[in-house]
Amino acid sequence: MNLFSILIADQPPDAPPRLPPAVARNIGSFKEHHPGLPHRLYDQPAIRAFLRAHMEADVCRAYEELLPYAYRADLARLCLLHEFGGAYADLSVFFHEGLPLESGKLVVFRDRAVDAPWIVSNTIIAAPARLPAFEAAIRMIVAHCRRRYRGVSSLCPTGPVLFGKAIALHCEPEQIHLGEVINVAQRETTETLAFVDATNGRLVAYRAKSAAGLDVLGMDAGVNNYNDFYNAHLVYASDFPVIIKADFLAAHGAPGGRLEGTHWLLARDGGDGVLAAAGRCRLPFPFAAGRHRVLLDLAWATPGEVGLAATAHGSGATLACARRRIDETGPASVTLDLDVEASRKDIVVAILAAPGARVAVAGLRIERLQGDIPT
Repeated sequence: MNLFSILIADQPPDAPPRLPPAVARNIGSFKEHHPGLPHRLYDQPAIRAFLRAHMEADVCRAYEELLPYAYRADLARLCLLHEFGGAYADLSVFFHEGLPLESGKLVVFRDRAVDAPWIVSNTIIAAPARLPAFEAAIRMIVAHCRRRYRGVSSLCPTGPVLFGKAIALHCEPEQIHLGEVINVAQRETTETLAFVDATNGRLVAYRAKSAAGLDVLGMDAGVNNYNDFYNAHLVYASDFPVIIKADFLAAHGAPGGRLEGTHWLLARDGGDGVLAAAGRCRLPFPFAAGRHRVLLDLAWATPGEVGLAATAHGSGATLACARRRIDETGPASVTLDLDVEASRKDIVVAILAAPGARVAVAGLRIERLQGDIPT
C-alpha cells in the first residue's frame, strides 16, 4: 500500500519540486495519519516515465493532449491507483485522521451534486489495484480526448463527473466505503470543504481554498488553472489553432486604430525610424508550456518593415519577435515562433511597423506545434 501525491508544474529538468509551506504541511499530515506507508510525490517527469512503463500508448498521448495540469493529474492518479493500489490526496488537503485502508474497499467521498447525481470527488481516493472502475475511467478520458469532449462544466472532461460515472457503472455498494464532501464555509468566494466519513460522521480531512489552482497555495510559477483553459475552450491540444479576428483585436487593442469592415486599421505616425508597436492586444487565453506559432494575417500593408512581438503583460519583457520587409502594398503575413517555457496567461502581441506605415490586420492565428514529448 502506497501513498501518492502529484505536483505538475513547469520547472527546470532535474530540479526538485519546490513545496510552499502550506503544501508541505498538508503532505506531512497525509503521511502522519497513515504511518508506516511509503509516500511518493510524482512530478511531471516521473508521471511521464510511469505512463510509458505501465500504460498503453493512447493513454500517454491523452496525457499530453490535456492542456490543464489539473486534468493531467486527474488521469495520472487513476493510472497510479489502477496499477499499484493505495491512497491519493490532493496537495490542498489537510488530514485529521487516516482513511480506513484496512477495509480493502474503494474509499471515496460523494461530492455535491452540481452537474450530475453520480458526481464523486477525486480529491481523496483509496483503492485496491486493478479495479474495473479505474480502467473504465481511464478509457473514458482517452475517449474524451479523441472527441474533444467538454461536457456541461469543467468537472466533466476528466474529473468528478467522469469518476463518479465510472464508479456507478462498475462498482457494487458493498465494494465502497463512502464519505461525503461538505462545504462548511457557505460563501461564494471561499470553499472550505470537509471530507466526512459517512459511516460514523467523523471528520477525515479538510480543504480550504479561495479558488481553483495551486497558485492559491503559494505555487506562483509554472502552474495553470483548469478553469482558465476550460472557459477559453482550450481543454485539448487539438483545440488549436485559435483564430482571433480583427473585431476582437480592435475592441480590446491599444493604443488606437479603428475597425473598418473586417479589418483593424493601424497607422504608425512619426517616430525615429525604429520599428515600434502600432497596436497591442493581450491574448484572451492561457498558454500551457510548449512551442507555439503566431501568424499575423495582413489584408494589406504599405511598403516598409513590419513585425510581430510577444511580450509579458505588466513588465513588457519581450518573449519573442519576428519582422519582415514588404516591397509593395498588398497582402502579407508575419510568422512568430513562441516557445513558452512555463504556463502563463499574460501574453500580449504587438504589431510592429515603421514610421509612416499603414496596415490592415485581418486577424491572428495561434498554433500549438507538435514536438517530441519531454523526458
